[in-house]
Amino acid sequence: MQSITVHKLGGSTLKTPQQLSCVIPSIGINTGKKVIVVSALFGVTDLIITALESKENHPEIIKRLYDTHLKWCLYIQDTSLRRKTIIKIKKHIAGLTANISNYRKQARESLFAEIVSTGEQLSAIVIGGFIGKNHCILLPETIGLTCSTNYTNAKYTTLPGKCRDVIESTTDEWQIVPGFYGINIHGEKCLVGRGGTDYTAAEIALKANAEKLLFWKDSLGIQTGDPRMITKATNIYNISIKTLQLMSDAGSGVLHKEVVNCITQAGINVEFWSPTQTKKPHSKLSYNCSTPQKPIIIVSNKKNSHTQLQKATIITKNTTAALVLIGKLRSGYPISNIKLLERYAVAFDVHAKFANTLAVLMHKHFHENYYMKVTHRLSKKEQEIQHYTK
Repeated sequence: MQSITVHKLGGSTLKTPQQLSCVIPSIGINTGKKVIVVSALFGVTDLIITALESKENHPEIIKRLYDTHLKWCLYIQDTSLRRKTIIKIKKHIAGLTANISNYRKQARESLFAEIVSTGEQLSAIVIGGFIGKNHCILLPETIGLTCSTNYTNAKYTTLPGKCRDVIESTTDEWQIVPGFYGINIHGEKCLVGRGGTDYTAAEIALKANAEKLLFWKDSLGIQTGDPRMITKATNIYNISIKTLQLMSDAGSGVLHKEVVNCITQAGINVEFWSPTQTKKPHSKLSYNCSTPQKPIIIVSNKKNSHTQLQKATIITKNTTAALVLIGKLRSGYPISNIKLLERYAVAFDVHAKFANTLAVLMHKHFHENYYMKVTHRLSKKEQEIQHYTK
């Protein structure tokens, strides 16, 4: 029985051919079968959806899609392989164009899912050209990734499938799988939600009984806050499954919401890598630690359109300090609905206008040892905690 490692390459790591050229040699170091689960190239999914929704410039958008993939193909070293890859891209673009025309005549969710999933299939073709001759493309329908009949937000079924048998039966060392979709009982493509390539990779790792699952992202692993918002966010090297679950529940975009469930069932080694550092992971899942190493500040991407409120969460083993800090900030900011979640998280609502400012402020307080300066006598804080969580 050969070892299997699953690697997820997301759109954020597929921004440039140079990034991919850095990643492939690092993946190649792994022994045994290497399963590469790919997202669409950066920006491609949005372009396809624009082509579906736009009433004008449809040919122009198709040309941009073709030019995007052609630009990548020009970096394929082998001339013969480059030519074959371009021919495959042209064929898929032609099919995509026909499907978009059909969708304009009769908009159907099943056709929408089939069209949007083309981005991942195009990406698989391009990445195959970079890898070379010792690879094959395995479609989700080939390896038995069945899912529910929800065309835009499906869940993979618990049926065991045939992932490992198919992967082991191929003679190629590299297998490339387009992510983001599965097949329902009618044989139709169904999308598994935005960011669903994470979910596809985790599902394959679970059903193929893989030895390791590696997420390649442009961020520096799991961090104490969103680095786009909190510039001084720091890396967390060892992260517990419980912390990942709390981050997912809080609305963090680090991983698809279903990934943690797959990881928990599989008990698999999980690591987070980046194209900028290919010698060792930035973060890895630790089954030995149960508490958050460092306080983590999360602002959910979802906003209530009526109240303009966003949910913010502090994940920390020192929830008393979090409640005290929120209580102090409450006098100057519109904070409401404070809740103590389980043992290691405190959540609250805040107006979207102040959400980012509060996240930065709270991160600064916690990571400048603010909580060490607070007197912690839990027995005396019970009334205060009850007051803040009302």
